[in-house]
Amino acid sequence: MAVKPRFAKNKNSDATLLNWRKIIPAPVIVIKAEEPLFADRAVALLRKQLLAKDPGTEVTLLEAATYEPGQLGVAVSPSLFSESRFVYIPQVEQASTAMVADILNYQKNTEPEVTLVLRHNGGNGARKLLTDLQAAQIPFYIAPKLNNDSERIKCVLDEVRAAGGRIDNDAAALLVAALRSELPEILAVANQLVGDYPGEIITSEIIEEYQAGKKEVDGYEVVQAAIDGDLAKALTDLRHALACGITGPALTGAMAFKLRQLAKVSTIPRRPAADMGMPRFIIDKTRASLRTWTEAALREAIKACATADAEVKGESRDPVYALEKLMITVATRARNL
Repeated sequence: MAVKPRFAKNKNSDATLLNWRKIIPAPVIVIKAEEPLFADRAVALLRKQLLAKDPGTEVTLLEAATYEPGQLGVAVSPSLFSESRFVYIPQVEQASTAMVADILNYQKNTEPEVTLVLRHNGGNGARKLLTDLQAAQIPFYIAPKLNNDSERIKCVLDEVRAAGGRIDNDAAALLVAALRSELPEILAVANQLVGDYPGEIITSEIIEEYQAGKKEVDGYEVVQAAIDGDLAKALTDLRHALACGITGPALTGAMAFKLRQLAKVSTIPRRPAADMGMPRFIIDKTRASLRTWTEAALREAIKACATADAEVKGESRDPVYALEKLMITVATRARNL
């Protein structure tokens, strides 16, 4: 029998919200994703727990924007072999009236081997759904936004400790001040430093050396890391590439090129190399990357790339954030999160 998690009050909400790090399987779960990185980790942690219990767990992704009535019922219906199922709706704030109705009906009579995860990314969409689920005492987890440097510094200290490393307070503060970027990159660098300096205390001198000695990378290294699902490397290399003068349109162009290769190889897997216009080693490498991709994930990555391309060409006031968002989307979809 699962241990019921302890509830904690969040200062920004009247609802009882749980720490995302303590997430455990339940018939229906809501994740309030203020910080996308923490929300991604919560989903990954939950999926890991389910797969550890049953390696045959079936994973289903339902898109709120394209939902049709009855899809949830199909996804949660008992299978012939009674394996567990993990049903994930990553943007429930976009839920249609039909999806809201299906979710509310389902939560009244859930299936025993199903974990339904609803991720809400903010805004006023599906507010009634959240209110009704709160009233039904569905567990809500918070992936909180860190609003100031003190919270980010504490997060770096916790991250390094969790990775088995050590960092002093001054070094953590310097890292946060030096990067001044989105949290995913700060934590990616923290993890990289733990790997680069095993057994050592990470000091301010090490942070300064890291900042001064950034290696040059090209756009295709950044893109390949994201396509391989290595979010930490993709975000770290992205910052280095931008510091080396690589432009946003060059990076989105490289991403589009790589995604087209994935799409081309996935649709015609047995076509001769000469007919595909690619060297054999490129085809083999692309097929290796495809092992962690689904058709739906590839479609979403292509859409995200098109959006980011428009944003770095003038539609966004923050093109760096647009690129980081693209790398996060591609890397998480590469891991089917």
